[in-house]
Amino acid sequence: MEQVGDSRVAPTEGGGNVPDLVKIGSIPTNTAIDVETSVLDPVVFSQSRCRFVLENKGILHSNSKITLSVSNTASANAMFPPNVGAYGMIQRAAMRVGTKTLCEVDDMNNWMAYDSQFLSNESQKEREQVMSGRIINHGIVYTDVAIAAGNVAAKTATNSSGATYGLDTGLDYDGYNSQNGSSANASALVPDYQMRLHTWQKTPAKGVFQVMLSDLFPFLKQNQLPLYMMKEQVSIELTWAPLQSSASSSHRVCLTDGSAGGAGVLSNVGDSQISQPDCQLVADYIYYPQELMQAYQAQNRQLSFSYVDYRLAKRTVAGSAFSGGLIYNVGGAGRIVNKIIIATADETEADFDLTTSILNRYQSQGPASDADSTGKVTVNVRYNDHFLYPVDVDLPARHFHNVVQSEGRVPFISRDEYFGEGQILTDRKFEGYDQDNDLKEYFFYLAHRLNRGERVNSRGIEIYDTRLNKDGGSEGTPRTLRVWLALTRMATLSDGVMEVQFA
Repeated sequence: MEQVGDSRVAPTEGGGNVPDLVKIGSIPTNTAIDVETSVLDPVVFSQSRCRFVLENKGILHSNSKITLSVSNTASANAMFPPNVGAYGMIQRAAMRVGTKTLCEVDDMNNWMAYDSQFLSNESQKEREQVMSGRIINHGIVYTDVAIAAGNVAAKTATNSSGATYGLDTGLDYDGYNSQNGSSANASALVPDYQMRLHTWQKTPAKGVFQVMLSDLFPFLKQNQLPLYMMKEQVSIELTWAPLQSSASSSHRVCLTDGSAGGAGVLSNVGDSQISQPDCQLVADYIYYPQELMQAYQAQNRQLSFSYVDYRLAKRTVAGSAFSGGLIYNVGGAGRIVNKIIIATADETEADFDLTTSILNRYQSQGPASDADSTGKVTVNVRYNDHFLYPVDVDLPARHFHNVVQSEGRVPFISRDEYFGEGQILTDRKFEGYDQDNDLKEYFFYLAHRLNRGERVNSRGIEIYDTRLNKDGGSEGTPRTLRVWLALTRMATLSDGVMEVQFA
């Protein structure tokens, strides 16, 4: 069983040692741990938001989960966007202690599109597609080159050409689609040649998925809340993504067959509602021996937590603004900012129609490219009267390197998914969507680590951003810019009362 704490100890009056129970790690002794699980219903629930209230007992485990399910008002098949899964239903997540906000992330679903790309392939295939609905797992696509339509006997043909790759749910690309023939007569079936979801992943199955609290609240990645030491009410409030923006668009789900569906079907899919009976908080409370917890509380009348909180700066700019060199201020004045994450999306285009978008609106787009040439992005960051980079960064490999350096981990995406290079995404479909079009260059996130350890002055942080498409011109439609600032915050628990401030 997982143990909580680390090797740092605090002396007691009796000369013993009390381990730090609220830090994530191991404790320097063999101590029995009890875990109590409570399933909590929301105290407030609607199709716009919900709120949970935690019990002030034990220590809240960071991997506690919220269960979610979608109930369609029609029989139309829909799915969660594969890069965010059930997280796509959450627009904002906030954790409050009393009336104070401990941690809050805006546009949580868009943020998870960035954070989820760091999950390994095996984790997404074997764990996340079952738990949270995320399935950006890649596999080699082997192509049968000699199968004739309707000729099942030709299934024995060579299947060894693996020149491309695509999404992999664990099923086969060269399966047969009974919708194209009679299921009673196998010889009448036509090869499907696309990747399908499992039946239980589609919304008519009303599958229940889970999201982790530590994903929603970065505070919990390094700390666990000692609820038994807190006198104030701890609540979690989730604001849901809107039901739908039009008759043919949804913020929560995508159609499971992008090539089929009329306006009536799309309208019904847009009405996908969150099921109230399935919306629950599965809270794990950790207990150590009573005397140990009492000694820890007595010796730690005041606890300090240092953590990272993300603040969103969001705006819409004309697509042509990038071509002339866009300079935009993202704030951060007077704060200690560790890193910056930038996402750019065209939220006016038809790609967010349910019939054409595999990722819904949870993506970040690079400049338009084709098989022969890519666009160009030139970026620098200025704060405290100095540029972060001595020379503006314009090489795609360097942009990717900056993401790796900022996060300390490597995104599990390909060159063409990041910047349109490589051209090895398969042309086989995923639930009716063209992978070589709908995944290409939709993971182009920029990240910058501010490495001087300085507090930002009153001018704030400025981004110098120039983007040209494959033809050297500008994009024609407006772009929505999302910039998350990783701010250092401090929380102090003094005699059961929490105080929160910026570092």
